[in-house]
Amino acid sequence: MSSEREAQALLAKADKKATTFGWFGSNKFEEAAELYNKAANIFKLGKRWKEAGDAFTKAANMQLQLNERDDAATTFINAAKCYKKGSFEATIYLKYQTLIIIFDPTDAITSLKQAIEILTDRGRFQAAAGHQKDIAQIYESDLIDLEKAMQAYEIAADWYAGEEATALANNCLLKVATFAATLEQYDKAIEKFEQVAAASLDNQLTKWSLKDYFLKAGLCHIAFGDHIGAKRAIERYCDMDVTFSTTRECQFLKAILEAVENDDIESFTNRVVEFDQLTKLDNWKTTILLRIKKSIQEGGSLTDNFQHLNESDSVTSIPAGGLILRSINSLERRFEKSVEDMPDKLSTSVRYTELSLKKYDWEYQHPFM
Repeated sequence: MSSEREAQALLAKADKKATTFGWFGSNKFEEAAELYNKAANIFKLGKRWKEAGDAFTKAANMQLQLNERDDAATTFINAAKCYKKGSFEATIYLKYQTLIIIFDPTDAITSLKQAIEILTDRGRFQAAAGHQKDIAQIYESDLIDLEKAMQAYEIAADWYAGEEATALANNCLLKVATFAATLEQYDKAIEKFEQVAAASLDNQLTKWSLKDYFLKAGLCHIAFGDHIGAKRAIERYCDMDVTFSTTRECQFLKAILEAVENDDIESFTNRVVEFDQLTKLDNWKTTILLRIKKSIQEGGSLTDNFQHLNESDSVTSIPAGGLILRSINSLERRFEKSVEDMPDKLSTSVRYTELSLKKYDWEYQHPFM
């Protein structure tokens, strides 16, 4: 008997056990759970991830019937891993957009939520936070839903903080702050960046990151259009950390704030380029700075490099919040790798999308020049 047929036979036997009436109900649920687990593991060996996830889910439900809640939580997590694996292998990713999704990764979210419910009921909040973070990562990377990712990371941060896992909580809060700013929820972004900064003041391992947290919070103040608030924030940051006033980040914030207040695009551009030459700007900072530049331009586009992009081709929804396609050649390399890894029946649609991107064949330029 082939492995798949063996697994199907085990499923049929388990289904029969689970639904047959009998005097010894606990025995039949226990036997059904064992059969479902065996079938799930056979499906895993055959890389039949969706079927494996479904079988693990059935096993977990049997364990709930037996009131074996810890075992059920573990089995739901096993189901989520299979659903996630199946979704990942059936998805072609570019750094900036998702092209094809066959399996729905929300199956993994459902299983994780069932496990989390059990874990929180039993007071295991740090374990629950870890799986809540897994949900956030699915929303972030698979579903590209930054709003839901942000909400999930915030819940995880609260649970970590309640268990005094400060470093883990801060990592989640930084995600919340980053996504909030990307979604133009600047007040929330400022609050979270400053919260992490305050928690890092007395920690020698994280204190070196203060200047980056202050820079990001300051950029959010400026992007929000609150120039007075930005000035006060910079002063407050210097009071919180006496070394901040001497940093390149502090001088940069002051310089671009002055340029914004004076509507001086040339000065703003020069300050950004100078800073970027010494401290490379990441995608997130580039996004925020481009928004600030747009706010002082008179009806100009976000940047000349994007004037030919249609709204539907925008890349503002990528997880990192970045807006720059640095080189079409790197995109083509990713496409070639994706095509090699996909089944033949999907290759045509992949190559079609590859061709459609080639119309944006521009050379990379600094976005502020």
